[in-house]
Amino acid sequence: MATQLLAPAPVATKPPSIVKVLVKLRYQIMWNSLRRNTWQLVGAIIGALYGLGILGMALVSLVVLGINADQYTGVILITVGSVLVLGWGIVPLATAGADRTLDPARFATFPISQTSLRWGTLLAGALGIPGIITLLVSALTALAWIRSPLAAVVAVICAPIALVTCLLVSQLVLTLATRLAMSRRYREIIGTVLLVLIILLGPLIAGLSGGIVLSISLFPSIAAVASWTPFGAVWAVPAAVAAGDPLGAILHLLVAVASVAVVYWLWQVAYAASVNASATRSSSTGRVRDARGPFRFFPASPAGAIAARCLIYWFRDPRYARSLILVPLMPFLFWFITRQTEGGPEVLAFATPFMLLFVATATFVDLAFDGTAFAAHVAHGVRGIDDRRGRAWAFMTLIVPMTIVIAVIVAVISGGVHLLPAVLGVSLGMILAGNGVSSVESAFFLMPVPDPADSPWASKPGSGVLSLAGTFGSMGALIVLSLPALILMIVGAVTGSALLIWLTLPVGLGIGALFYWIGVRWGGRILDRTAPDMLTRLTKHA
Repeated sequence: MATQLLAPAPVATKPPSIVKVLVKLRYQIMWNSLRRNTWQLVGAIIGALYGLGILGMALVSLVVLGINADQYTGVILITVGSVLVLGWGIVPLATAGADRTLDPARFATFPISQTSLRWGTLLAGALGIPGIITLLVSALTALAWIRSPLAAVVAVICAPIALVTCLLVSQLVLTLATRLAMSRRYREIIGTVLLVLIILLGPLIAGLSGGIVLSISLFPSIAAVASWTPFGAVWAVPAAVAAGDPLGAILHLLVAVASVAVVYWLWQVAYAASVNASATRSSSTGRVRDARGPFRFFPASPAGAIAARCLIYWFRDPRYARSLILVPLMPFLFWFITRQTEGGPEVLAFATPFMLLFVATATFVDLAFDGTAFAAHVAHGVRGIDDRRGRAWAFMTLIVPMTIVIAVIVAVISGGVHLLPAVLGVSLGMILAGNGVSSVESAFFLMPVPDPADSPWASKPGSGVLSLAGTFGSMGALIVLSLPALILMIVGAVTGSALLIWLTLPVGLGIGALFYWIGVRWGGRILDRTAPDMLTRLTKHA
C-alpha cells in the first residue's frame, strides 16, 4: 500500500491535434496505396519529376525576367499569376470525387469540428507537391524584382497569401463539385467535355496562338483589370511597390486579404452544406412520366422492342453518347484540316461523308455494350434478324436527321448547295451500308469495352489491338461498299455535271439499301448460330 501511495501519478498526455491527425491520415493512405501498386508509385515519381521540371523552368524564366526587367514585368507576373489561381479553380472540376480521403461526408458522423476538418484539408493541400511548388514559385517571383529590393521582399512576404488564395479557390470549387461528382450524369458531362477538348485540341491551340498574337497589346489592360480581382491582386502588390506606388500596393494588399476572407467564408458555407446534406436524401418530385418512353414510337414487334431499348441506351449510356459527339465535330475538323487546300465547296462537300466514315459503323460494338443483358435475347429466342434490325433502327433514328441537318448547314455555309443531292446520296447510303457492315461484324466480333461508369479514357486489357482491327476493318469495308457513289460524287463535283450530281442520290441510296438488306440477313443468320457463344464471352468480360 505504501508503495502504491509513493508511486508517481500518471502524467496526462495531451491528445493529438485533429488537424495533425487528418494530415497524417491523408498521407498514410497515399503511402499505403503507393506501396501496394507499383504503377502508382511510378506515376507519383513522374509527377514529382514533372513538378521539379516546372520549378526549374519557372526559376530560369524569372531570372531572365529580372535581368531584362522593364515596364512589362508586372504585367507578365500579374497575368501568369492570375492564370495560376484560375487553374487551381478549374482542375477540381475534372478531378472532383477522385480523392475522397478528406471528403466532408465521410466525417459527418464523427465528433470533429468543421473548423478542424477545413484546416486539416488546407494543410494537407499545402504540403502536397502542387502546393509546395506553388509556394516556391510564388516566392521565386522575387527574382523578377531583383532590381527593386523592396519589391522582392514584398513578393516573398506575399507568397503565402498567394498559396492560401490558390488553396481556398481550389477547395471551394472542389467542395461544390464533389456533391455533383457523386452524380453519374455529372461525371458523364465532365468526361464528354474533356473528350471534346481533346478532339479539338489542334484547332484550339492554333486559334489561341493566333488570338494571343493579335491581342498581345491588350495584356496591360487585362493585367490592370485582373489586379483588382481575387486572381491577380496578390501579384500586383510587389508590382505597385516596384512602380513607386505605396498607396496602390496597400490597396492591392487589402483586396488580396479581403479576397482570402471572402473565399474562406464561402468555402465555410459550402463545406457546412456538404456535411449536412450527407445525412439527408433528396425527396422524389412525384412527377408522373409515361413509362413507355421510346416504345411508343416503334412497332409492337421484337425488332421494335429492341430498337426502343437501344434508343434509351443511346441517350442514357455515355459510351453511346460519345459516339454522337463526333457528328458535329468531324465536319469542323475536316474544314480545319483542308482549309488551306484549293477547291472551295467541292472539298467541303466531303465533310459529311468524312464524318460518317467514323460514325456509320458505330453499332459494331452494340452487342459488347449490352453485356450480360444480351441473356434476355438468348433466353427468349429472339431471332438474329430482329436483333440486327432493332439495333440499326435505333441508330438510324438518331443519325439520319442529324446527317441531313449537318449536310444542309455545310452546303449553305460553303456555298455548295448544288452538290447537296450528291452529298445526301453518299451520306445516307453510307449510313445504310454501315449498318449492314456492323450487323455482320458484331455477330461474330466481340471487343472488350469499358463499363458505363468508367472514364472516357478507360479500356479493358487487350482491347487496343482488337479495337483498331474492328474499327479499321469496318471503315475499310464501308469505303469499298460506298465506292460507286463516291466516284460519281467526285466526278460530278469536278466536272460540274448536274446529271451526275443528281444521279448520285439514287445510286447512293440504292447501294446502301442493298448492302443493308444483305448485312442484316447475313448477320442475323450468323447470330442465330453464335448467340450462346457470344453470351458466354460477354459473361467472361463482365
